[in-house]
Amino acid sequence: YYAPDATRFHAEGAPPLIVMVHGGPTGQARAGHASRDAFFTTRGYAVLEVNYRGSSGYGRRYRNLLRERWGVCDVEDAVGGARHLVRLGLADPERAAQLYLETARAAEQIGHTDRAASAYEQVLLRRPTDRVGLDRLGVLLAAEGAWDRVYQLGANLILHHEARLAPRERAPVYLRMAQAKRAMGDVEAAARLAKRANQLEDGNPETLALLAEVLAESG
Repeated sequence: YYAPDATRFHAEGAPPLIVMVHGGPTGQARAGHASRDAFFTTRGYAVLEVNYRGSSGYGRRYRNLLRERWGVCDVEDAVGGARHLVRLGLADPERAAQLYLETARAAEQIGHTDRAASAYEQVLLRRPTDRVGLDRLGVLLAAEGAWDRVYQLGANLILHHEARLAPRERAPVYLRMAQAKRAMGDVEAAARLAKRANQLEDGNPETLALLAEVLAESG
């Protein structure tokens, strides 16, 4: 861990954290001066160099821990290191949200949808109105058929953070809630939510299609 060492930049509270993950994948981050790290620390950032499970320099057993777990152990250790620094007050938890977002994207790309969903949830704990986090978590939950969680995701956002959303940002939240209620068999609630989505963003083809379907189903 390299703390900020800036003379030109000053700020209150814990610093933003940059987590460096070496390549290889069985490479190694070595202690000592690194121009790349110094570039960031002299500008007010904290830097964490992670020798995740599978890194060289710690023996064959440690290196082999990454076998058949590439994209799992390295991601877990990077996130674990960031969480530890947040708990110690050495990194800003709000700006750590970006790390969870990148972790979620990486997990999705390699097919670890459960880990991606967990990381998106961490993003939303720190940035409740993050559009990417909301959209992708909703998609993953819907793919699992967890419609009750899809609905609750939107309901919590509207209940606690609606004032922070512009009308066009609220519309897709109501649409996703309507889709969830329809999948759960409550077409009347789906119709009400779809109407609200249409009021906020008039003419959205997806909303209009859903509204027509649930109105037909409800008679």
